[in-house]
Amino acid sequence: MNVRAKPDTTAEAVGRYSTLDVAETYWGYAAEEKDADAASLSFLRIAALFVGIVLVLSGALQWLLPSSEGAAPMVFKAVLSFFFATAGILLCRYASGTGTPVVEVDTEKREVRFQLRPRSGTSRTVRRVKMAEIEGVFTIQKSEPGSQSEMYLRLRSGGAPIVVLKGDEADLRRLRIRMTEDLQPPEMRLMTRLSNPNPVRKGVAAG
Repeated sequence: MNVRAKPDTTAEAVGRYSTLDVAETYWGYAAEEKDADAASLSFLRIAALFVGIVLVLSGALQWLLPSSEGAAPMVFKAVLSFFFATAGILLCRYASGTGTPVVEVDTEKREVRFQLRPRSGTSRTVRRVKMAEIEGVFTIQKSEPGSQSEMYLRLRSGGAPIVVLKGDEADLRRLRIRMTEDLQPPEMRLMTRLSNPNPVRKGVAAG
């Protein structure tokens, strides 16, 4: 687990990412996980939204249906209406989703931003970490079949590491090498590049 890796100039660092989307920007770059099950997930969300709306309407219609007089039928109707409405709201919330996690590495402002990007609307920044507060970047390779590796940020102040992204081990290694270089102070980055006779351009390394 090397948290201070030098920039990789081999062909391994040049290839495209298979499990990550990395977009170049004027201030740095943004990375997010590719959703391999986007089609099936979209179908599930649409189905959940439809069932949720039906349940909410069913809960409201309970009060429009005729019922016999007395306290017991009213209590039963209230319980049934509450159950339908609660289940419907939970399904609608699942269908709306919380958004896609996006990590922005801003080399101009010297910070790493963690954002949630909804399917519609603007992205929301949930956390900002100054690069000076980051001790290093490391990955953990999962041993379970079919599971993806994870990349973390280790803070100088201690505490639990921050999860950055999940993906293929080779993809995370390339991104970790790039981020490790970018986390260095500008003067150290200049010395590293001067000591490297054949640096790889960022736009090429990111794919």
